Amino acid sequence: MEFLGAKNVAGAVRGGLAAASMEQVLAWDPEVIFTNDPHFYAAVWTDTRWGSIAAVRARRVHLSPHLLFGWFDFPPGANRIIGLYWAGRILYPELFRDDMRAKTAEFYRLFYHRAPSAAQLDALLGEPGVLPR
Repeated sequence: MEFLGAKNVAGAVRGGLAAASMEQVLAWDPEVIFTNDPHFYAAVWTDTRWGSIAAVRARRVHLSPHLLFGWFDFPPGANRIIGLYWAGRILYPELFRDDMRAKTAEFYRLFYHRAPSAAQLDALLGEPGVLPR
């Protein structure tokens, strides 16, 4: 499976950020997991093999925004800039205090010369797992 971008909770696959076996992930016992795969995000909560991992127990598995383009993995591009802020907001909320909706709107205005509507921001940031509870 791919760690961080897992496409298949059950077995090993190629591609993504890094390939890791379930045994490796269990040994690492990460405190936080970022994924760009909505299917993995949904499955991790019900797959018993993941239940012993600290990130899952603490509900610190996060789904990277991926509309219009991914913010964390693919394709490489400007969205990684806002992705760094997004990850910082999750990992260090005391340092990254700005409102994520306002930051996202500002980013899209600066880099795409478009002001996203409230509905577009909802679609981008409203998917389960994107913003911490």
